[in-house]
Amino acid sequence: SKAKRLIRNRLELKRTYTKLLIPSTNSEEQVTTDGNTENSNMEDPLVTKVLQLINENIQNPDFSVKKLAEMLNMSQPTLYRKVKQLTNFTLIEVVRGVRLRRAAELLKSKKYNVQEAAEAVGYNDIPTFRKHFVDLYGVTPSVFSKEDNSEKKQV
Repeated sequence: SKAKRLIRNRLELKRTYTKLLIPSTNSEEQVTTDGNTENSNMEDPLVTKVLQLINENIQNPDFSVKKLAEMLNMSQPTLYRKVKQLTNFTLIEVVRGVRLRRAAELLKSKKYNVQEAAEAVGYNDIPTFRKHFVDLYGVTPSVFSKEDNSEKKQV
């Protein structure tokens, strides 16, 4: 029963982190995933620390997996293996997902244009930012920003 409970808890953690890192375009979905206290009690300290360090260094374009591993005093392979095991995402996907999710929030707020949002999350190269954004959200950042505005008008 102890092993079953550990496996069940591990699967719950994976679901929690998947919800946090997979982009949601609906603001109601973000409230439930971000505000769910049940899942926050089960968070793994390592992943919590990784997400904290990524958020602290989100504007740093030189922030990399290597620097993250150094900050955690771990080797890259060990950190990669542990994060992959807990979240089903590679470290690069985690860093990119956090950055792009924050960029989407900035674009939705209408306070930033695409260039400013990209720089605010550590992208100096706009074509790279646009490519990663399209890979994750399926639309360009400018279209994403405009779609959000048109959806508000329809409601």
